[in-house]
Amino acid sequence: MKNFFLKIFVSSLITFLIVFLLLSFVDLEDLNLHLISFNSEFIIIGIICMVFSLVSSSIVLVFLFNKNDHFSIYSFINSAHSIGVAVLPFGLGELVFTSLAYRLINKPFNYSLSRQVIIIYQTAIMMLTIIFIWIVQKYLIISVNIVLTFLIALIAIIFLLYPTIFFNLILSPFQKIKKYNIFGLRTKKIDKWVDEFRTNINIKQSNKNKALIIFFNFLHIIFGSLVLLFLMLAFEVENSFFFAMVLFSAISWVKFVLGFTIGGFGTTDSAVALLYIIEGFSYVVSIQNAIIIRTSYFLVTVIVSLAILILSWLFYKNYADKT
Repeated sequence: MKNFFLKIFVSSLITFLIVFLLLSFVDLEDLNLHLISFNSEFIIIGIICMVFSLVSSSIVLVFLFNKNDHFSIYSFINSAHSIGVAVLPFGLGELVFTSLAYRLINKPFNYSLSRQVIIIYQTAIMMLTIIFIWIVQKYLIISVNIVLTFLIALIAIIFLLYPTIFFNLILSPFQKIKKYNIFGLRTKKIDKWVDEFRTNINIKQSNKNKALIIFFNFLHIIFGSLVLLFLMLAFEVENSFFFAMVLFSAISWVKFVLGFTIGGFGTTDSAVALLYIIEGFSYVVSIQNAIIIRTSYFLVTVIVSLAILILSWLFYKNYADKT
């Protein structure tokens, strides 16, 4: 418990220092003017898109767990996970998903963890594909980037449809641990965990189910990107749909890899600002855009997720009482 509070304190301190540094580059009066003068219609559309994004990712859980539980359970787990990832540092938000799935869906912990890994894996592949395509289109001539874009998309599809290729590479070091008995008596425990994990990851699903999981995961990214696009339109920030997809991917990746700040603030803002600088904007405009985008996106994510969380629990309680 002491370590937990220490992590939160350190995370809060780092977050404050990075955000303070970023704010020192911008005109606060101009920033406030942008924040208070927004188009409410675009905000509403962005909120609707956030609802669809969360519904899409909840449907992914239905297909992954292959259960006949009431949809509200999956929606509850997904919205709680969304809040956890949006707010908590050090990957603690991911633990929200695993622990809730373990408790509410009544599946073994290792099974719940493997389902989560599949979601992270698919989302990561799609987001990296978007970022790589943006880099190719940004820096290469048309005749080359068309071919490379096609190849990148093809490789992504192969990895999405045949994830065992990737997971076998990841699990191979554990097999070496077993072979060379590196940890002595603990080898049997590691071996059992790896076997269970491999079984859960490789669980047989129809091609239709695989396609639907990928489709709804991609819809989650599309609607998440639309949220960013409409927020950018609401605050008159320079935008395009594909660039919104790149920003959505970058925010998610940076939060996952460098998730040591509260709500991803500071690190994700820096990533968004860097992308705007690459696009040719001044560092002042880039940082200001990043702060506006991240702040508004954070608020929409938390508010909508919290609303769905409460509604999902109420629906589930009503369903449970009737049955």
